[in-house]
Amino acid sequence: AESPNAHCVAPARMPSSSIACLEHVNINSDSPIEACTFYLDGMGFVQDPRQGALVAGKVYINNVMWLTAGINQLHIPITSRGCSGAERNVLRGIIGLAYEDIEGLCSRLESIETALAGTQFRWSMRDESTVDICGPDGNRFLAHQQPAGARDTRGFHPGPPSLCLGFQYVELDCPTGAAPAIAAYYKHYFEAAVEVRQQGLPAQTAVILTGGTEHCTELRYAERADYACTPEAPYSLASYGIHLCVYMPDELLPLTMQRLADDGLLWDNPRFGSLDRSLGSSQFRCKDIVDVKARKRHEGPLPLVMEMEHEVRLASHDTSPFLAQEPYTVAGREPVPRLVVSEVSSFEKDWPAVRAEKNAATVGYMPSAMLVHDVDIDDVEYLRHDDKPFLATIFKPLGQGPFPVVLEVHGGCWCRGSREKSRPTNVALAQRGVIVVAIDFRTCAYPASLADIHYAVRWAKGEAPSWNGVPECIGLLGTSSGAHQAMLLGLRPGDPRYAVLPPPPGPQGAVVDGTVSYVIMLSPVMDPLGRYQYAKGRRADVKPPADFNAELILSLHDQYWGSEEAMAEGAPARILRRGEKTALPPTLVIHHQYESPHPRPDVDSFVEEFRRAGGQVAVHVLPGTFPGPSRSSYWMNDDVRAPAANKVLRDMAGFAQQHCQQ
Repeated sequence: AESPNAHCVAPARMPSSSIACLEHVNINSDSPIEACTFYLDGMGFVQDPRQGALVAGKVYINNVMWLTAGINQLHIPITSRGCSGAERNVLRGIIGLAYEDIEGLCSRLESIETALAGTQFRWSMRDESTVDICGPDGNRFLAHQQPAGARDTRGFHPGPPSLCLGFQYVELDCPTGAAPAIAAYYKHYFEAAVEVRQQGLPAQTAVILTGGTEHCTELRYAERADYACTPEAPYSLASYGIHLCVYMPDELLPLTMQRLADDGLLWDNPRFGSLDRSLGSSQFRCKDIVDVKARKRHEGPLPLVMEMEHEVRLASHDTSPFLAQEPYTVAGREPVPRLVVSEVSSFEKDWPAVRAEKNAATVGYMPSAMLVHDVDIDDVEYLRHDDKPFLATIFKPLGQGPFPVVLEVHGGCWCRGSREKSRPTNVALAQRGVIVVAIDFRTCAYPASLADIHYAVRWAKGEAPSWNGVPECIGLLGTSSGAHQAMLLGLRPGDPRYAVLPPPPGPQGAVVDGTVSYVIMLSPVMDPLGRYQYAKGRRADVKPPADFNAELILSLHDQYWGSEEAMAEGAPARILRRGEKTALPPTLVIHHQYESPHPRPDVDSFVEEFRRAGGQVAVHVLPGTFPGPSRSSYWMNDDVRAPAANKVLRDMAGFAQQHCQQ
């Protein structure tokens, strides 16, 4: 039937919404070859190489496809290959898509007519700038001609640009009279910008605005007299049991989650329980759209308006498009340009048996509340050399605790910087339940700086109980040269040069040592001598860019180290390669794909040597470059509310908490 809103496209400028993005729609299919032909060859979507089976550097589909259209995606689980749910989903509604080249789209659709003969695929021109399309499974799309500026460039999925610029709207059918209640639901729980449009008498459409001020995707619920209100099956197994994935700012999502939890509306979908559990507190699900205005009329559960599963994610979620501020590719994962049955047959599974096994084994996962703590900040003197005091700023989360403790070692090429450099990051990390102790220490003096940091570790172990911290769980966090010093001390807690200062005062001072529970390194300098040679242009494996300030880097290296021999002696990868007996604290490394101040081969070499020695190291590589437009905000003067920053903060807090529970 004709949609009353079919001619309406989302305007380019709309009020900013608390829902940052309606990112994907999840629609099952049991016909993977036909789906690939339609979406990739016909509609001009692009396969996301992060999802699929990797064979000799090529990515083939296994049990799900992620298909990119601008900042948006369709997720197509292949139900013949082990995914639970209905064998195929048919969306009750229509998806509006933006294309700059409508003629090119029509040519592509014409080219797949023979391949999709016998399916429900069809298409027709509604007018010179609009194409009505039905996919092989019966899902409907309306393609609208739009200028190139309709592409939302706030974030990117990996791969080349798609012919489709993105979603203009997702319109879903809903029961007659339901639109006002649906709009109220999104306004109450999500704080979304909403409106109710009259589409004729008496039908109405609830419109939920998602996106920013420049680009807006409308989520619409259009009242339909023929809407079937009686469920055909449990939602997760119904043919209409799709789900929508929305992203919210990290500071707003916990509030939405808490409101839904208070009304018993979080949903533990058994189909995705293991996925939600593996992703922890970065996402949750809800399904029942309820009438919140009924709260004033009666007690008890709120009346159900309709079912629609939502996967709600942090903007800093691991697969968020907002983590990349420029187009990028994933090294070593090249999607095949056209799927061939023989290439994917080895991934086929017995669908009924796998579904039964999954439904029997999977327990739904309900994430705990995402707490954001208030923070108390104190400055204290922890060390004195002659008449000069050295201070520590303690960022203490307020709450039940006890909390893990991390000492923050500032960067600055060993000779610059102070404990104030990372203040925004330290506050944000404390809000996530980690006590951060940012310390000043002697700079431009090796090994004197390590002696001060070693003393600070021992001092923190004695003071941690008074901060509501765990004295047995003291870690180190550093950026750039601070990361280098954190790892150097992590490897050598018993080095007499580093442990030279007398014990801290108090009963605990004489019995604690400099051993740490974990190390977190952001954009580390892992080989001082390697970077020195890099700055001099002596290396064959990597060269600095033309704008690299080699003169400054070389000067600061010389001031701190004094000689190339000392640089080699204090290089963590070289220490491990020499077979020196060391501690191996669990380590998290976070860096960009390319960073001109920090040669990538040095980081890779350290990770390889650390693992070879038996150590556990997790490596998180962020898209983009540093310095550059996609710089992540763990660099202190960036916005700690940005998605990339929130991901880094969440990863760090989770790592600290994980290694304090072991």
